[in-house]
Amino acid sequence: AEWLVALNSAISKVLTNQKSTASLHGSRERLTPALTRHARHTFVKAGLFKDATYDGTWLAGRIHGTGVLQWPDGSVFEGHLKRGLMHGSGMYTIIHNKGKEVQTGTWKEGKLVDWELYIMQMETCMRATSKMD
Repeated sequence: AEWLVALNSAISKVLTNQKSTASLHGSRERLTPALTRHARHTFVKAGLFKDATYDGTWLAGRIHGTGVLQWPDGSVFEGHLKRGLMHGSGMYTIIHNKGKEVQTGTWKEGKLVDWELYIMQMETCMRATSKMD
């Protein structure tokens, strides 16, 4: 009778493990992504980053850290971002019909606060600087 108890115990253990494994595979729980990661993503919703592709670091699902944003028209931002906004040093090249505008400097919560601006149109270059507090 001891062998029967041992056999039933072994069968019970195997069946219990199969049920717990099946419940994990069949559950609809979402896997949580890493808190910090490096990824590439193209934005589709309206807003500042619409149609832009971001390649850089993310924190808790938001662009955060160093990265590159590139729009289909050729405009590019390379620099630091914080919680989804340009923040820290960076360079923003904006493409226009007749030339381009290059903004280099420091952003704070999405606003350019200390900058140099270059506007290049048809072989002409203009430069402006500003230091704001």
